[in-house]
Amino acid sequence: MGSRPSLSRWRGALACALLVPALAWVVGQVASDRWWWSQWLLWIPSAVPLACALAATAIARSSVALRVIACAAAVATGASTLQWLSWGRGPGSTDPESPSSLRIVHLNARWPGDAKDLAAAVMQQPADVYAISESGALLRAPAVRACADAGAITLQVGRFAVISFCPVKEARAVYDDGSIAASWIRFGATDRLPEWSMLMVDAPRKLRVSRSEIFGKLRAALEGMSLGAPDVVVGDMNATPGSVAVASIWPQLSDACSESGRGLRATFPREFPLWAIDRCLVNRRWSAIEWSAWDPGIGAHRGQRIAIEPGPVNP
Repeated sequence: MGSRPSLSRWRGALACALLVPALAWVVGQVASDRWWWSQWLLWIPSAVPLACALAATAIARSSVALRVIACAAAVATGASTLQWLSWGRGPGSTDPESPSSLRIVHLNARWPGDAKDLAAAVMQQPADVYAISESGALLRAPAVRACADAGAITLQVGRFAVISFCPVKEARAVYDDGSIAASWIRFGATDRLPEWSMLMVDAPRKLRVSRSEIFGKLRAALEGMSLGAPDVVVGDMNATPGSVAVASIWPQLSDACSESGRGLRATFPREFPLWAIDRCLVNRRWSAIEWSAWDPGIGAHRGQRIAIEPGPVNP
């Protein structure tokens, strides 16, 4: 007779322990990356508390309250987990290959191993502009030189490389404090595209420093420059969706993946992607019509394929 209550207490205690990751995840979603400790909770992959919540639901048989709480946690974390798979929630009716679309390919080439193989993988992706973070020796690779011989403009701009079939009117590194870096590129108009601008950003890992502090320094620097709002912000931001730090610095930009993403959203680590830290933000003067991640087969990150076209997301 005494064993059943004892077993029920142990089940209840285990169910409560399994709900701790869900509680930590909720705190992270609310606090975001305002502080260094809360960003660790924001970065918890939602599949982890989902699995724990499902286990807690199965274990907490004798406690209705615990089962209700566990079910609620499973629903919340399950809905968040589904957001890591995007299925074209944007316009979707426009062909990314249409003459009016602008195609951008981005990759963080840090730790490339072999710049020759990495450059070959990058140049296999069709694009009007290739934006490479932590580019290293990539511009000297044969595939890039062949692209330059075909008429592309190749530039090293601070930590970044740009390979462009669009005319470049201005390119300069605008900020680098040894931690976060940014470069500004302004492209000229063509017969099918208006003039547009791109800000490339590379944020550090520095896990014990909040993203809000890191991006706050960049924001303060950019506010002192007469650059205007960029049309595209792209790079390895080391900040996942839901980041307050990213949203506060570019409130007028929308996430290209949220607008028109297809497939797995995470880009790091490349072999088993868990975190969406490579991001592309688009000014609402443009419509994001395609976003997808791609695997170069080498290096630490997956890349981004983006297609946008002139015209507001919300006319």
